[in-house]
Amino acid sequence: MFYCVNLRKKNCKLSFNDKTLKFNDESVQTKRLFQVPASLSSEHAYVLAQLQTPYQKKDLLLFRSDSWLLNDDDDADDDALVGQLNTSVEKLCGNDSILLEQSAEARLHGTTTMNDLYPSKTRLVSPKGIYIQEASDIDVIFCERVTSYTKSFDMTLVLKSGKPITHSCICRKQMNLFREWAKQNNLAFYQTGPDPLPWTGIMNRHKDGESWEDIYKLITHVSSDEEDSSEWEEGQTEDDEDEDEEELDFLAEEESEEEWSDESNSDFSEEDYEPDTKRRKT
Repeated sequence: MFYCVNLRKKNCKLSFNDKTLKFNDESVQTKRLFQVPASLSSEHAYVLAQLQTPYQKKDLLLFRSDSWLLNDDDDADDDALVGQLNTSVEKLCGNDSILLEQSAEARLHGTTTMNDLYPSKTRLVSPKGIYIQEASDIDVIFCERVTSYTKSFDMTLVLKSGKPITHSCICRKQMNLFREWAKQNNLAFYQTGPDPLPWTGIMNRHKDGESWEDIYKLITHVSSDEEDSSEWEEGQTEDDEDEDEEELDFLAEEESEEEWSDESNSDFSEEDYEPDTKRRKT
């Protein structure tokens, strides 16, 4: 038996044949099925159905199997119980389903919890996050907050629609997993420095005709200059400074719209300021 997570339906009996998925008295047409096997550390198997047409306004349905622990006892072989559950799910889904195995944990865009994100052929899939992203809809990938002294990074997918979505808190050791996936799907994959990127400014520059390669070079060039140079170097002119400021404009954080007016500062005087050190008695 299965539980449909995003419909909150209990005791679903599943069957699948010729792209038609039936659960109890309901049936839906699917594009494909994804399955995540159970393991000794994960008591459930999962089936994610990508639908041909929405069902109750949902393009994806996630089903969670009963726990293999239900049949566990002192004499049971845990490996055998896990194997039995996975075999039954594989038989249910058939040969056309996609088995998801290698993943990295990530806090998916717009969420507050961590979920496994699987690079699978031509799409990124997170069954528990009920999320699928087709590679064909991605324009470019940028990795942000990448340093040698932090354990995680953020990965921003810029969609062809012009929308950037960011999956954060990914283990830095898993970056090559996504780099290889991007290479297989002919997607440009850029690694930047320790700071998050100002996407409003970046998207404006790209809309104005600047290529992703040029934007990447500017980002890494400015980051290098900030780290390696002082505020002023001998021989630098005011014109040089103006050019540098123009390059940094789109990387600077937006200033607050609230500004102090002359009226709000009119009551401030030197007498209102008390230094931390005690005044000397005279």
